[in-house]
Amino acid sequence: MFGDSVAAITVISLAAFMIGLSKGGLGDGLGPATIVLVAFAMPIATALGVLLPLLIVGDAMALWALRGRWDTALVRILLPGAIVGVVGASAFVGSVPPRVLEVALGVFCVVFAGYRIAIGQNPYVRSQPDRRLGYVAGLAGGITSTIAHAGGPPVAAYLIACRTPPTTYAATMAAVFCAVNWLKVPAYAAAGLFDVHLLAQFAPAALLIAPGVLAGRWLVARSDPRVYERFLLAFLLLAACWLLLP
Repeated sequence: MFGDSVAAITVISLAAFMIGLSKGGLGDGLGPATIVLVAFAMPIATALGVLLPLLIVGDAMALWALRGRWDTALVRILLPGAIVGVVGASAFVGSVPPRVLEVALGVFCVVFAGYRIAIGQNPYVRSQPDRRLGYVAGLAGGITSTIAHAGGPPVAAYLIACRTPPTTYAATMAAVFCAVNWLKVPAYAAAGLFDVHLLAQFAPAALLIAPGVLAGRWLVARSDPRVYERFLLAFLLLAACWLLLP
């Protein structure tokens, strides 16, 4: 069984560390990469069920490490759309063709990265939070997170467009997806995506999340905001290429 293989354990352990890096703020282009990585070792539906508890642990650790640093106004803008997205996508968990989702998410990443580059070159374009754009980003994030744990890029793109400082960005992402990931639990349970044997088998991998969060936070705290923004945009575009290439 793949759950007992050295390759599967190695892949899950690497995925746990990558989750920590992402939750610590080091680029949410890691989200699509993580699910694709784990899908090499097991069926996509199984991978979704295995990763959700690790993501929840990562959320808790990131919120503790970045406590009090999130932007409450941005969380309030993003959460309504995210909640609608999770509830709406819950009926389709495991049934959406993976390729359809990959292409849609890839296009979304390219559009938002292009938008951010465009406003960065135009000093007359305001970068204040846009509630309508925030709702769309939250909606897209809720849908793609529910179906493929890939909700980071749409929300990340919105926060980049708002020119959110690095530490605030990481904390706000953690706050939004803490709520989103807990909302996904009932839908995953109803769809039968949780395998108790596999969850027990891979539980020790959760120990690697904390070092990942700390490493991500350390790097984010020492980043120049302009360099960090370029880094995030690069992750968005790399994630898009990963998703769009056949």
